Amino acid sequence: ILITPYALRDPGTIPAVILQAAFYLLLVFILIDLAAHRAILALCIAVIVSATALRLMAVFLELHIQALADLAFALCGLITLVMAMRRIFTTRRVTPALISAAVSIYLLAGIIWAIVFHAVEYIHPGSFSVPGDNQIASAGDLYYFSFVTLTTLGYGDVSPVTAVARSLAVF
Repeated sequence: ILITPYALRDPGTIPAVILQAAFYLLLVFILIDLAAHRAILALCIAVIVSATALRLMAVFLELHIQALADLAFALCGLITLVMAMRRIFTTRRVTPALISAAVSIYLLAGIIWAIVFHAVEYIHPGSFSVPGDNQIASAGDLYYFSFVTLTTLGYGDVSPVTAVARSLAVF
């Protein structure tokens, strides 16, 4: 999922949509305990299927529903993030699996924010300032911005411009 925006120039293509859906399906099956949380797992699967359908409709019918699909994927990621954090905080022993889960949560947070930033940029083009001639931030630019912000590096080459984008970056 991290290389999708870079490997595929347009994340709105069918392979990118399928790759993103497969990533989230794999994620929810790994991080959500099936035996204890069947309803939450079913909700996540429904959100993934809905978001994938929206993305495919955007590709085939050229509808402008990309932001809605992005927010649906972000919701699924957020649910998974909360469930994984719950599991981490209730575990008494530190194991390699627990450390791996913590790293996964950190990376998932960066991915979720990149998707939210992409939705904001789609709704209001020009919400982020990017270097070069292109005035619209690409999905790759926003993944980069998300992780640069998350790690507190803050290079400054991509920056939020609108009030909504700035508020989300601060949050």
